[in-house]
Amino acid sequence: MEEISSEQVEQSSRKVIPRWGRILAWVGLFSLLVVVAMVLLRNQQGPVAIGQRPPSFTFTTFDGKQYGPAEMSGKVVLVNFWASWCKPCEQEAPDLQSAWEYYQPRGDVLFLGIAWTDTESASLAYIDRFKIT
Repeated sequence: MEEISSEQVEQSSRKVIPRWGRILAWVGLFSLLVVVAMVLLRNQQGPVAIGQRPPSFTFTTFDGKQYGPAEMSGKVVLVNFWASWCKPCEQEAPDLQSAWEYYQPRGDVLFLGIAWTDTESASLAYIDRFKIT
């Protein structure tokens, strides 16, 4: 009778993945990475590309005035998202206010400041602090 060593038993019990299985696994991994890359690129581009019309939206100011497509039609619209706790927003607020004062008499430019993730009381204090009109 022939003796079988423990090494031979180990080698025979290991499953050998066929070459096509390894290739299929790599193709699957590569495909998944391509899909992830495409999603990341799309999210970085944002919903509006250069030359495209922006989506229509309507909002209400703190004093109750509504702005929508009719008020924005035919105007250059600058949209600025800000928050009272945002340090870069504090730095740009005087410049945006000065630009608004310069363009406001023309009537063809609209500056929209949208308070983002802020409370109404903190937003109103920020508007008063920087004399934003």
